[in-house]
Amino acid sequence: MNRSAHVAYRRRGHAIEITVRRGITDGEMETLIGKLSAHRMSTSKTDLYIITSSRKKFGALSRIDMEKLRDKIYLELGKRPTIGLL
Repeated sequence: MNRSAHVAYRRRGHAIEITVRRGITDGEMETLIGKLSAHRMSTSKTDLYIITSSRKKFGALSRIDMEKLRDKIYLELGKRPTIGLL
């Protein structure tokens, strides 16, 4: 679907898979958060999963605070080189 230097967006079945790599720039993070916010406006039932060493449900996208999500992404990227969002 789309790709930047540290973020890749893919569609698999009915899910959107986002891979985030360490070294993500502020502009790339703003684009990621903006795309998730736009998706949140267009749909009512979307669950967000963070994939690190295992798949963990972060919650419904409509109820997630985007600043906390940004902090969680940076925190996980401090521990490992890549993470996934589903």
